[in-house]
Amino acid sequence: MRLNAGDLSATATNGWVTTPSQVDSYRFTGEITDFVFIEGNARVYLNGEEINPTALLTDRPENVITIRGSGVPTKYTVRVDGELYPNPSEGPLEQWDHLTVDSVTGWVTEEAHVDSYRFSGNLTDVTFQQGTAKVYLNGERVTVDEGNSKTHTITVRGKGTPTEYHLSVSGELQSEPGTLEQWDNVTSSSATGWITDMSHSDTYRFSGEITEFAFLQGEARVYINGEQIDPDDLNS
Repeated sequence: MRLNAGDLSATATNGWVTTPSQVDSYRFTGEITDFVFIEGNARVYLNGEEINPTALLTDRPENVITIRGSGVPTKYTVRVDGELYPNPSEGPLEQWDHLTVDSVTGWVTEEAHVDSYRFSGNLTDVTFQQGTAKVYLNGERVTVDEGNSKTHTITVRGKGTPTEYHLSVSGELQSEPGTLEQWDNVTSSSATGWITDMSHSDTYRFSGEITEFAFLQGEARVYINGEQIDPDDLNS
């Protein structure tokens, strides 16, 4: 058995196995309260007898929250008043996702990119620190209400050509942290910016309605609340 420093605590452990000759083994008292394959799969033996790992968690939480990418880099945080567990059958936990007992912060981008968690108790908070994504609770899509007036997002994503855009809103406009550069100009209700590459996107959170949107040069993809739209529809 090989363990890295910090992998084993008094009541929990994380580990890796690969080849059939590689074995991790533990003695414990009490009951197994959590067991999950974060990546891959392996044979599991309890007291020398091979078992089905799913039998270890017959009372695992039934609630599932799933975050699916919408095409833009998105950082999210989920909080519950119970406990959170990875749900690798739907979406594996990755190295940039940070999971604690009752919260997780992670990243998704493309629509094929999914993060999923099981939890006990109630879902208390879902927020986007950057970008936006689709959120599903027990298979049903839900609307994320972040508890403030800026309940909409607009994302402008590059298509490979230098593009200058301008937008105005009837309420308040605020850029998402980490998405803008020094050449982007943002006021309380309008923004003018530049994007180029497909990996480059600018995201804003706003209240009210979009009153003006125009490409001053070039073209780009535009997303409202994570859904791609025709930019011409914003001025209709």
